[in-house]
This record gives sequence, C-alpha cells and structure tokens, in this order.
Amino acid sequence: PTTPTTVPTTTVPTTTVPTTTVPTTTVPTDPAESNGALLGRIAHLDGSAATGIPGIKVRAEEQGGDGAVLRATTGVDGRWEIVDVPAGTYRVVAEIPAAYQPMEQTHAWGDGPTSMDGSAWTAVLGVVEVDGQPLDLVDLLLRHR
Repeated sequence: PTTPTTVPTTTVPTTTVPTTTVPTTTVPTDPAESNGALLGRIAHLDGSAATGIPGIKVRAEEQGGDGAVLRATTGVDGRWEIVDVPAGTYRVVAEIPAAYQPMEQTHAWGDGPTSMDGSAWTAVLGVVEVDGQPLDLVDLLLRHR
C-alpha cells in the first residue's frame, strides 16, 4: 500500500495595479472648427537677391465680428506669421519704413501704399477670408528710395 503524500502549497500574495488613462488630443477635422494662420515675407531687392527686412510690424484687423487686431513682427529673414486666427475676414497691413518704396507685389491683390507720414507708410497686403487653413499672403518686395 502506498501512503498518500501531502504536497505543501504556497499562497502568493497578489497586488492590484492601478490602470492609467493616457491623455488624448482631439484634432478637429472640420476646418470650421479650427483656427487658421496668416503668413508672408517682406523683403527688399538687394542687387538680384531679395533680403528680408526685420522689425516690420504687421497686423490683421478683423472686419466685423469683435474687431480683433492680431499682430506680428517680421523676423531676421523678413518672414512674419500670425497663428491661431479665428475664422473671419481680415484686412492685413504692414507699417513700412519711409526709406523703402514698393518694388512689386507678387500676389494679384494688394493695394500698395495707402497712407504715409514722415517715418512710415501703410501697405495693405490684402483683405482675406480665414477659414481654418494657413494662408500664405504675399511676398512684398521693396526698394530703397
């Protein structure tokens, strides 16, 4: 006869690991749900090359709505960008130093200089509709007076 043997058992303690929630970002797929951007470049013709003009103040004035004014200043390369622009119609203008005059505008719309005092003149870069997409406005080329 065989004798039954008892096998010892071990109980392993268990721990509960908390679950974590990973944050998610929702990106709107409808352009009407997202804001747009306005961007461009202001440069002067230096020989045959266009060189950016830093420090030019650009503003986008909302036409209608709450009349918001959004601002940017050109960087060392003459480029400017206004981001997070709500949908609407904007008049985009730049304050150009009096030492410069228009050379050409490479975009079909744009009214050129509209006013001038002794130190600067206002260039209307355009009146545009922003609908959630980036809008590359214009390369405004200037020359020294």
